[in-house]
Amino acid sequence: MEELMKTKIFKVTVERLLLNGGQTLYMVGWSLLIGTIIGMILALILVLLQKRRIGGEPTVIYDRTWCAVSPLLFFL
Repeated sequence: MEELMKTKIFKVTVERLLLNGGQTLYMVGWSLLIGTIIGMILALILVLLQKRRIGGEPTVIYDRTWCAVSPLLFFL
């Protein structure tokens, strides 16, 4: 097992590759969790404040939230 850890792939040891792979998965996992939470909150705000749902004119919060989110949708 120790021999395997000292094996080099592209001039980098397997031990180092495993360590960096674990760190990458850790960072991606946290980013995914934070992005999901923010996305769900924005989606709920936009859906619950639509004029068809509540009735009447769109609220100020809906207008401002939509103005902040709609430019981001352009890049998707």
